[in-house]
Amino acid sequence: TGVLSEEALADTLEAVRARYHPEDCERVLRVVGEAVSNRSPRIQMDFRIVRPDGSIRWIRDRGFGVRDPEGQVLRVAGIANDITGRKQSEEARRQRETQLRHAQKMEAVGQLAAGVAHDFNNILAIISNHTALLLHEPVLETSTRTRLTVIKEQIEAATTLVQQMLDFSRKSTLTRQP
Repeated sequence: TGVLSEEALADTLEAVRARYHPEDCERVLRVVGEAVSNRSPRIQMDFRIVRPDGSIRWIRDRGFGVRDPEGQVLRVAGIANDITGRKQSEEARRQRETQLRHAQKMEAVGQLAAGVAHDFNNILAIISNHTALLLHEPVLETSTRTRLTVIKEQIEAATTLVQQMLDFSRKSTLTRQP
């Protein structure tokens, strides 16, 4: 706790409350209250404390009420262990798992993008081939030729988009060479 045992034993209830992390204080007091009032024979919980230097530590507390012959609680006895390192390791593991799930999702998105890109590329190839054949027709009105040229330009733009999707879906970057 960062407090000498002599100081801790002499502390008031308010001083003890001040050591509990604000988010855990109510729960800790409730569990201790249940143990003292005979509703729970044992205390076992994890909670955070705020040390005098402001650092936060995780504590695993296990204890029980020491009772007089009439069953009244004289004091609470037990043991508290600092489990901050364990909690930090668990949090690091959770973060790694979250990163792994995110990486797996990105891989799935990449596979989906590759599939869509290949299918879309096949459709574009058919449209491109028919447009090229029509543009080679000797007898075409100028307005029709203009429209087919616009279609051809848009096919080229879509082909670039498909290539970007395929590049995104690959695990490594490709270097294009003749």
